[in-house]
Amino acid sequence: MLAYKNAFGRAVLRISLYTLQVLFLFVPVLGEAAALQPNATVINVKTFGAIGDGVADDTKALQSALDEAMGRTLYIPAGTYLAKEDLLVKAKTTIKGEGFGSLIKLDGAALVVSGLAQGGHVDYWSLRDFQVMRIGTVGATVRLTGDDALGANKGAIRGYTENLYVSGSTGDCIEFSNAYLITNTNLNLRNCAGVGLNMKRGPHGRVSANAIQFIGGEIQQNGQAIFADSVAGVTFIGTAIEGNKIGVELFNNNRSVSFINTYFEQNGQFDIRVGAGAAASVGIVVDNGYFADAASNKEHSIILIKGSAVSVRSTLFSGYSASAISLPSVGGHVKGYFENLTLSATPLASDGETPFFGERLNFAK
Repeated sequence: MLAYKNAFGRAVLRISLYTLQVLFLFVPVLGEAAALQPNATVINVKTFGAIGDGVADDTKALQSALDEAMGRTLYIPAGTYLAKEDLLVKAKTTIKGEGFGSLIKLDGAALVVSGLAQGGHVDYWSLRDFQVMRIGTVGATVRLTGDDALGANKGAIRGYTENLYVSGSTGDCIEFSNAYLITNTNLNLRNCAGVGLNMKRGPHGRVSANAIQFIGGEIQQNGQAIFADSVAGVTFIGTAIEGNKIGVELFNNNRSVSFINTYFEQNGQFDIRVGAGAAASVGIVVDNGYFADAASNKEHSIILIKGSAVSVRSTLFSGYSASAISLPSVGGHVKGYFENLTLSATPLASDGETPFFGERLNFAK
């Protein structure tokens, strides 16, 4: 960056291309850092006495900060914050950390967004850029739970997660129940002994998850990748699901569940199973996916027991010993179609007696 006088004697500032590149690189970062300074809309958990050394009990400081954060952003600086009781997130609250540097460590507790605890809708919350893990007693690390006694979607929770890392739980990584209109961007669920993503019905049996999107992210090395019971309008786009002891179980009465550009590899037992519960699922779509099984040696990738409007298209399967898609002889039937599949060292064959009504088109071996 140089200053000089032009032909008219006026001072002129010359900025090099390199200087402009540096400015464009750091201005967004500086702007974000400035936005996280304490002000009317941002509060810092350390202002409430949190230590963040992973040893001191920060439960009271964390919950006090959350109680004051409604309508604001609670900033979690880098550190490990130990909590020994459930932490309740209120409506219109954003929790924002510094990525992997900010860890909430829960000892026998959970991070909770709950309509049950708050009398109905809990809207416009967001969990961004931090890690959370659970140690001690078995249970879900993050619970997103609406009040299904109020009716479908009436007591639901609605919000957003971005760059949230949930790991090392003694139970499930994250639990959805009566959750509605939640977008999850780069949600990472890893190394949980239970289910990575558990979408289950509440005590009144209503829809467990409705209009939920997962964009990117990973579900990896869990006891089970996904369990879904009575979900509707759930979409996975570009998500990696790999190395789980059990894959995705679309158990009962699921509607409009889509896996778009998803990556499955080395999950145990199966990658996706549809219809093992009492009620058939409707509208299950796998599109432009990649399924591989080089090491876990399962027989089948996708197991279809019962369901309708099931489609698998423009997808590659590699390395399954028996078949890419199995139609086992367990009562019921499946309606749908397969189209434009690429099968590498994997037969398509059905291995049972379950009727399949539809077309099988465009297979390449």
